[in-house]
Amino acid sequence: MYQGHNLRSRLGVVMVMFSALLGIQSGILFLFVFHEQREYHSIVSGVSWPDLSIGMQTVIYGILKIVGGGFMAFGAGMACLVFPIARGDNWARCCALCLSAFVWLPTLYVCFVFLDVNPASNPPVLPALMMFLLPVAGTLLSYRPAISDLAET
Repeated sequence: MYQGHNLRSRLGVVMVMFSALLGIQSGILFLFVFHEQREYHSIVSGVSWPDLSIGMQTVIYGILKIVGGGFMAFGAGMACLVFPIARGDNWARCCALCLSAFVWLPTLYVCFVFLDVNPASNPPVLPALMMFLLPVAGTLLSYRPAISDLAET
């Protein structure tokens, strides 16, 4: 029983580490690659990037950079929590769950608002859902009972 539990715990830590890497990747995309609104933004707003005023382009550009910073902070925070989670620290699992909820649930909410406004917009619902569920599942799988708990079973 302990061996299977150890394997499950390691899988959970790998999932947390993978979510950290994906968060950093998302942050890099929004900070350094995306310089204008995404296609689904144009579909929801009904206005393409060239048709926006320079002021609106500047606002959207700024929002993309803020989002990138948030995704990067998520990834860096999750990366900092990998070793404490691997050690079995419950506080680190709690922090990982909070980070995931505070970043990805609002992101999912906005995706669903976009879908409500225009179902053809195709916002990244599945990637956002994956980014929320991956660290949640990882933190749950990484749980290891104390040695005293194992002795009782």
